[in-house]
Amino acid sequence: MAAVAGLVVLIALMTPALAMHVGEPNSAALAQAGTAHDALADLEDIAAELDVPVHILGTTGGESLEIKGIMTLTLNEMREVYDIALERMIAGAHH
Repeated sequence: MAAVAGLVVLIALMTPALAMHVGEPNSAALAQAGTAHDALADLEDIAAELDVPVHILGTTGGESLEIKGIMTLTLNEMREVYDIALERMIAGAHH
């Protein structure tokens, strides 16, 4: 049961992340309404039903992704990696 709950939570977390448009103006407002907000509300409801804790790890907005003490990536750096990822996988460079 715990594995199923974990899978449900993982899928719910991935959905808004995969639908996210990195670098769009006013990205902080997206979490307050729309698809990302609805997905978070659904995730919180599912987690509560399964008695699984949910913790918000951060916020969106700005020009970079920072994991304090570990790394900082600019939106341009992330976009470059994203833009060529499929190409690299097809070419076999993902090993």
